[in-house]
Amino acid sequence: MPPEHRLKTRSGVDSSHRESSASVQVQPDPAGPIRPSPPVLFGQVGNHTIVANPEADVCIELGGTAAAMWHALVEHGTIGDTMGALHQAYSVGETTLRADLVDFAKQLAVHDLLHVPDGSFP
Repeated sequence: MPPEHRLKTRSGVDSSHRESSASVQVQPDPAGPIRPSPPVLFGQVGNHTIVANPEADVCIELGGTAAAMWHALVEHGTIGDTMGALHQAYSVGETTLRADLVDFAKQLAVHDLLHVPDGSFP
């Protein structure tokens, strides 16, 4: 791209207020039946994950365990596979983990942030 078309190098552009660590985040392809709802966008900002559905006018900020659950659900696409990934990272009982994960997924689905097909919670 020619320098005159780049925002960083175009003459007359004040670059002193620009963040130097901005990055492009690509939405991953769904891995299973549980997936972000079609209009949902999400990405990491600092130590948090922002999840937004512009059509439903919903935006939430997730941190810590909630962010880990979100990313594991998106990456694995099923409760079973997500539990396997989270169980390796957190020392919590399987019953507690399943209950917390299912509740989390249901709450996201209620707010049109996560698509959870019928029968996804064995």
